[in-house]
Amino acid sequence: MHQVPQYTWKEIHEQVGLKSQLAQKLVEAEDLDEALDELYLELKETFEHNALSAFFSFGFLYLEHEAISKYIEKTNEHGLRNALPEILSQDEIWGFVQMERMLELNQLEKQQGEVLLHRALGSIEDKI
Repeated sequence: MHQVPQYTWKEIHEQVGLKSQLAQKLVEAEDLDEALDELYLELKETFEHNALSAFFSFGFLYLEHEAISKYIEKTNEHGLRNALPEILSQDEIWGFVQMERMLELNQLEKQQGEVLLHRALGSIEDKI
């Protein structure tokens, strides 16, 4: 979610709606960066660093790809696609992680990433 300012995510949510409850909660936080940092600290005891890195870097792009695309079409803000690439599958997340972060996730990290994605669709109170 660090790809664009918090107000951009808020605008996407207000105009077309975000899918994941976690993204909805995060964009409504007083400070998105602080909320992401706090969430990372909560999760780092349970999940591998590389799984968290993949999730925080590209997971929301995958979970919210429909909302992002609708927003870009509605507002004609096609330049946003550079900052918010369209990620349509979990395999694309792993590809972006490998390409952008030079990380090769092992099977456990990928499984943990899938758990994070699944739980992000629920509530932040689920403590992922």
